[in-house]
Amino acid sequence: MASSIVRRFDEFVAMSAEDANVAEGKRKFYTLAGFPHVIGCVDGTQIPIIAPNEREWEYVNRKGRHSINVQLICDADLRIINAVVRWPGSTHDSRILRESNVYEVMEQNPERGVILGDSGYPQLQWLMVPFYNPVTEGQREYNRVHMSTRSTIERCNGILKRRFSCLNTIRLIITPRACNVIMSTIALHNLCLRYRDIGNELELQPHEPEERANVLMV
Repeated sequence: MASSIVRRFDEFVAMSAEDANVAEGKRKFYTLAGFPHVIGCVDGTQIPIIAPNEREWEYVNRKGRHSINVQLICDADLRIINAVVRWPGSTHDSRILRESNVYEVMEQNPERGVILGDSGYPQLQWLMVPFYNPVTEGQREYNRVHMSTRSTIERCNGILKRRFSCLNTIRLIITPRACNVIMSTIALHNLCLRYRDIGNELELQPHEPEERANVLMV
């Protein structure tokens, strides 16, 4: 079942290239807190796995657990528009983004818009991160608007893991099958949103905050 869904993954998880869709996405983000030109918010999330036999240490995250670090980018409707499911848990979020196709696309087309990330990412023309130590009122206001807008990816991740609780206890050895299970839940999350199963009730359930592993201060 999972492999069948994964074969159609790009049908469910993709960044729109149509100008009208991009403009509408920016409008929706702007209505959240007034941050202009945003097309997505990015974060990494740790999915637990069983320790592999080879290169086991690469999968140990900051909490000392074995995991895959999955990159997610969502839009203002909490739809996942990009996912990278293959990196060991010790891999820094910024490296995963740098090695992804999104990085190449945005480097070549920075006028497309901006993506919001936390302080674990570098500041780029198209990647906006918060001030680490804001000293002016303008910087503090920027951080407030940034945090309010970027909270969409935290909500998205929380709903995904509540909707598919297997992601919290997947406990598979890192194999194509494990990645297929993760990718299929991401595709199904978007399918639920397509059919108006927003998952608002899932936000009311308790969820362990995402660990802030491998954070660089900028």
